[in-house]
Amino acid sequence: MTAPLLQIRGVTAFYGKIVALKGIDIDVNEGEIVTLIGANGAGKSTLMMTIFGDPRTSNGKIIYDGQDITRLPTHLIARLRIAQSPEGRRIFPRMTVLENLQMGAAINGFAHFDQDLERVTELFPRLKERLHQRGGTLSGGEQQMLAIARALMGRPRLLLLDEPSLGLAPTYRKADLRRHPQYQCVRWHDHLPGRTKRISCLEARASRLCHGQRPDHHDRYG
Repeated sequence: MTAPLLQIRGVTAFYGKIVALKGIDIDVNEGEIVTLIGANGAGKSTLMMTIFGDPRTSNGKIIYDGQDITRLPTHLIARLRIAQSPEGRRIFPRMTVLENLQMGAAINGFAHFDQDLERVTELFPRLKERLHQRGGTLSGGEQQMLAIARALMGRPRLLLLDEPSLGLAPTYRKADLRRHPQYQCVRWHDHLPGRTKRISCLEARASRLCHGQRPDHHDRYG
């Protein structure tokens, strides 16, 4: 059996003296979309940030493509073709849309910049109209598009999306990453999106993770 692309084993993380994650185990296999759901404060965003090394895990391991990345610096983790669209978007507000996208493409040396720019503006046509507009002047939904597009510009092998549909119009919520098969996707959600292959439920205080459920079991999590 092929090993999962991402393996999280017994991960515990703190904010100061507060336990944010406790003994988390989760797998993401090659080519699948996994959705992590849970209440506000359960630790979904913290887990995504812990994968990138901030905060650091105090116990446990994070294995990506067979490599232990638990203690790697964040910039080296990003070079392994892991990308994220974080909570709160975190675009560069004084840079233009194009400059933000260039920041995403820098991770792979702009190897396919023109092709990738065409791809993300096809996915989010509004960004093409705003290429020379500062990111901070975009609407909330447009900034969300930009955050996702910036992550895609690095051609990630593993894409982590935190609340990706937040602020998006219904038309853009239907954007289909399956048209771009190089992306494996983990979505951090408070609700269940379509196209999910597997669901993991992060309970309050991250004390327990119920994982491996198919989308047709969503009534358990209401």
